[in-house]
Amino acid sequence: MLILKLPEPRRLPVLFTPSRLSLAAFILLSLSFFQPALPVVSAAADAENSDRSRQESETQSKKPVVITAKTMDADNLAHKALFVGDVVAESDGVTVYADRMEVFYSEDTGQIIRIEYEGAVKMIKDKRAIVAERATYYGAEEKIDFRGDPRILEGDNLVTGSKIFYYPSKDRVVVEDSRVYMHNK
Repeated sequence: MLILKLPEPRRLPVLFTPSRLSLAAFILLSLSFFQPALPVVSAAADAENSDRSRQESETQSKKPVVITAKTMDADNLAHKALFVGDVVAESDGVTVYADRMEVFYSEDTGQIIRIEYEGAVKMIKDKRAIVAERATYYGAEEKIDFRGDPRILEGDNLVTGSKIFYYPSKDRVVVEDSRVYMHNK
């Protein structure tokens, strides 16, 4: 078990890049919430296309995911990583804030199964913010489920509901029991 405690007065970012291929870095770089899935090249593709695809994939995967938190606990045997205390995860124009973030991944493939966010969750992308008490990202469905007084804020407009489902790869939002407040300009 690895425990990383950051000093209280000065928060240092935990930077994960492909050059530091630790288990935690592999997990965090494969978050499809932050980055779209990379194309898979079939064995039948010619060598030139394979080389070009490999170079494009390497270029895309070099975008870092930066996570700051007061503590990080990566448990390789349980296949999870826990970030606690003022968690901020940033990559590719998306920033997520939470009090706690726990990442669960597959033993076989290392793919993200789910990510649980708790406490003052806020996801910001462009001019849109989705806030809630808790949220869960489901890797297989590429869906984030916001619960606990969830709301979407974009400019002066507000959308509330009992549940908000956000599909990042499609930039699609589904709201149950929705109430929309729009301001005409």
